[in-house]
Amino acid sequence: MSRIITYEDIVIMSDYIASKMIVKPKIGIVCGTGLGDINSMITNPLIIKFENIPKLPRTTGKEKSFKIVDSHAGQFVIGNLACGTPVICQQGRYHLYEGHDQSTINKLITQIVAPIRLMKFLGVEIVILTNAAGGINQSYCCGDIMVIKDHLYFPGLVGNSPLIGPNDARFGDRFPSLYNLYDRDLRSKLLDCARELNFDFVREGIYASVAGPHFETNFEMRFLMKNGCDAVGIGLLYKMKE
Repeated sequence: MSRIITYEDIVIMSDYIASKMIVKPKIGIVCGTGLGDINSMITNPLIIKFENIPKLPRTTGKEKSFKIVDSHAGQFVIGNLACGTPVICQQGRYHLYEGHDQSTINKLITQIVAPIRLMKFLGVEIVILTNAAGGINQSYCCGDIMVIKDHLYFPGLVGNSPLIGPNDARFGDRFPSLYNLYDRDLRSKLLDCARELNFDFVREGIYASVAGPHFETNFEMRFLMKNGCDAVGIGLLYKMKE
């Protein structure tokens, strides 16, 4: 049975991981498709499997509540990047479309966002979300990188927000502002770095989030395009809302 992940659950998770950490991460990276080998970029990586973390939803065994997409490892990787920056990487994300009925959806959302809340408890100040998305903007090319400056979040418009349900003020406000959700200063620094490196494949645009797992119809794609969306993907924004 699915259950709500509580504040106390997150404390238990963070205490378990903190007891094993050598470095204290300041940046969290949620690894989308294509970043599975990020371990090779981290010095002396500490790897903690999701299944070993108490209270974190399992992917195997009696407490299995939902699966991780097959291409993701299901673990946290903690250590320093080559530049010396301490990071925690989440390899493996949870998705709502993986076999659940509507009656349990809000409980499942608290499980989906649990790793982000966990990062916050571990001292993370900046979270970088990544995923593989479909390009809508006709000027984009396959393999381009898009920095998200704003989003259109369809599941949230029909009631599937990670903030729906009982509100624990210890996690934050009931009605949080999403102004500058994608930090303007960080985006500016990233785009400046891309220009200095002559990375002309780095764009900035609007991301549309849909529930999946099916892809969009021709009309849906035209709708997104006409409303200013530049790329579309599944599931990423549940984490961003946190």
